[in-house]
Amino acid sequence: MSDGDDHGHHDAHGIHMPGQSWFPLFASFGFFIGAFGLLYKILGVGVGGAAFGFLNVYLWALEGVGGYEINPEVES
Repeated sequence: MSDGDDHGHHDAHGIHMPGQSWFPLFASFGFFIGAFGLLYKILGVGVGGAAFGFLNVYLWALEGVGGYEINPEVES
């Protein structure tokens, strides 16, 4: 029997739920505006939107892990 076949004996761990953050919303907005700027050949809007998007992705990474765990009941 391999390690992957042992379904009956495992430690019960919770499900990690990420914390709330505004950075993903702001990043997607920046990439959206940047894409429209590049689509309509307005270079300043395209580069500015992409820079705003990447800035928010970077700030999101600095925000830390945070979050909480959900511990469902384990049935025997």
